[in-house]
Formats: sequence, C-alpha cells, structure tokens
Amino acid sequence: MSVLYALSADILGAGTELACVECAGALRPPLVYWVGARLLLFHPGCAAELGPHLIADAREATLAIAPEPHWRRRLIDGVRHRLKLEEALA
Repeated sequence: MSVLYALSADILGAGTELACVECAGALRPPLVYWVGARLLLFHPGCAAELGPHLIADAREATLAIAPEPHWRRRLIDGVRHRLKLEEALA
C-alpha cells in the first residue's frame, strides 16, 4: 500500500471519479492505494480500519491450516482464563 498525494493524482487520469473500495465514498487525495490484480483506493481512515482486520484474518487462516490445532488450544486457554476471572469475582 502507498499514499497518493494531490501532486501525483494525475496518474489516474484527468476527470476520473474516485471511490473508496471500503465505504464507496468519493475520494480526493491524499488517499491510500494498492495495486494488485486491480487498483484499490481507500480513504486513510478506511485503510486504517481495514488493515488490522486483514492481519487478523490472515493469522486465523494460517492457524486453521497448521498441522497442529493451535487455534483450538488458544481458544480453550482464553475461555479457561475468562472462567477463572468470573469465578474469582463471584
């Protein structure tokens, strides 16, 4: 990902209407963009909100295909910890 500033916006073509992939709102530079199979454009705030979700989903997918069920063990540990906290408060 990178940032497209007003001075570089002409690379998209004059008069091109820009829309955010996340919220579909109109865009003006500065904006965040990604060039992959197609050009993806984001408001800075939308990119900041989407980034952690992409990282978390990638982590979950990695754990799901791991030879050992790490994600299951982590879930059980999290539930156990929460139950211990609830019992201590009771």
